[in-house]
Amino acid sequence: MTVSSRHLLSLLLCIIASARLVHPSSALVEIRRACLPADLPQIRDCRRTAFPEGAQLLGASKSFINADQIQRENIVCVVAEEKSWSASRVLGTADVDVDTNTVNNVFVREDARGRGLGRSLMEGVEGILDRPVTLSLQVDTQNTPAVGLYQSLGFEARGIHALVSGLSAVTSWSLQVKMTKHLD
Repeated sequence: MTVSSRHLLSLLLCIIASARLVHPSSALVEIRRACLPADLPQIRDCRRTAFPEGAQLLGASKSFINADQIQRENIVCVVAEEKSWSASRVLGTADVDVDTNTVNNVFVREDARGRGLGRSLMEGVEGILDRPVTLSLQVDTQNTPAVGLYQSLGFEARGIHALVSGLSAVTSWSLQVKMTKHLD
């Protein structure tokens, strides 16, 4: 098989796999599994908007923008893609490690927030996983919109993480808490 044949086969498989991830309530936005490497430029463009232009970025931020993680075999990226007659653009992403069932890098462009895309991305992540499974993620307790979203989706902080979450509610500390959700 030639390189171009492999890319064509990969693209065809991405199209087939993404067909079941279209979110029915979004007429102009499709929630789908990213097709790599074809979607990398748009994913990078989306993630670049997380930081002010000209900002000095550390290693983890550069890795997030470059989408280094999603180029590994065990990582699946779900994208929210806005389609129009003239163009399309990625509005948000969510990554999941299918070996550990850990969600990372849930991000929606600032100009696309408030449209339910974070919820749709998380539903897209849940849609690609085999069941039963326990899904986990880490969230900064000061990121109250994200914490609220995850709680509304059924994620819970348990044990020491519940204690940490409660502690952050009465302090100004920014803490990382692990949240989990069981999918039947």
